Amino acid sequence: MPRAGQKSEYPRMPRAVMDTRPGHFSPGGRLLQVEYARGCPESGALSVAMRFRDGVLLAKGQPVASELGLRVPAIWWLSRTTAYVANGNLGDMFFLHDVLSDRRSRTPAAAARTIRNLLHEHAVRTDVRPLALLVLLGTVHGAAKIVGFDVTGSQWECDAWAIGDGSFRARDRLIRGWHPDLNGKSAEHLLRCIFGRMRYEHAVLAR
Repeated sequence: MPRAGQKSEYPRMPRAVMDTRPGHFSPGGRLLQVEYARGCPESGALSVAMRFRDGVLLAKGQPVASELGLRVPAIWWLSRTTAYVANGNLGDMFFLHDVLSDRRSRTPAAAARTIRNLLHEHAVRTDVRPLALLVLLGTVHGAAKIVGFDVTGSQWECDAWAIGDGSFRARDRLIRGWHPDLNGKSAEHLLRCIFGRMRYEHAVLAR
């Protein structure tokens, strides 16, 4: 069965509980920070990744510019066959990309390991804050594949997924419209249906 839009969900923590959570459950506020970090990426621009018959399609809506006037990439390229979209804190996005570049994480396995370990390390340490990031990594290095990561470093594989503002509606559209034999033209049409009149950038990773 297709795994479009299927992933284990974290139950939402009520705001009153977040603000009064006992300290012995979150020394130094660590677990509390993780809960807040989870909320940041979902308020960002809609990002979509989907696998199709001959590759992977990545897209992100509403390209933005940083306060310094530098353009923020919608698609972060690691190689000709591997790229990702990320939502969350702007500084964390550049930090993650710098780490991936410094470690020369060019293969999909190396990139996934770096992303997973970095997010997990920041989520469990007491001397740094969690990275407020959700990441969808696509690759056509070998088989076409999409891997997602949440703020704790938890990793999952999927055929199609969406994060950010409007992600629930987008995932519902993916569940109804995605199928394993989708070709590139049909995948781009589905993408246009998801974003509607919203501006977006996209990249095709083709085998």
